[in-house]
Amino acid sequence: LCLLATVASFRMGESEVDFAGALRGKPVEVIKCETNDLYVPAHAEIILEGEISPHIAITEGPFGEYTGYRTPGEKKHLGLIKAITYRNDPITTFANPGIPPDDDMIYNITTSVAVKKGLERRGIPVTDVYSPPETVNFLLIVGIKTNSDNMVQRVMQYVHRGLGPETKVLVVDSDVDVFNMSQVLHAFATKCHPGHNILTAKYPYN
Repeated sequence: LCLLATVASFRMGESEVDFAGALRGKPVEVIKCETNDLYVPAHAEIILEGEISPHIAITEGPFGEYTGYRTPGEKKHLGLIKAITYRNDPITTFANPGIPPDDDMIYNITTSVAVKKGLERRGIPVTDVYSPPETVNFLLIVGIKTNSDNMVQRVMQYVHRGLGPETKVLVVDSDVDVFNMSQVLHAFATKCHPGHNILTAKYPYN
């Protein structure tokens, strides 16, 4: 849960540890660092303490990306490690992302659940939301009970505000199982008219 909290989005001043504790249902035990006054989870596997240098930058990368392209290397400020503490035989968890699907795509599940709940809070009669692992959240399939251009626009606006305009939204009727790609592709091929049923987002939204 602490690992999930570290990659969530927070406003300035909000605590990842408090968020992890809320998910857990009880507080996360913390302990003071060896070289500074920060507190970290007491049962962490490994703790790296250090500083980010404002004056020293080195080139990092290039790296292969999940899109199949290679990003250029860029200058990053150097991290200076001052202390390392760890448990005996620590378990290091990591994702090894490549062209999906891969072990990093569990994130898609949490995104789909969050989008569904957000749409429901806005009164949109959503049946379910699914992001196929191969699409790395650049495609969301949204099932709704009442389909209209206005409803589709509302879905698009919510998704684009949360995930960004590069995310494509495929809205299907409630008789289509969003988790069944055969049904989704059949519906898209037979029910989608390019001139009438494909909407292009215009920004900024009013």
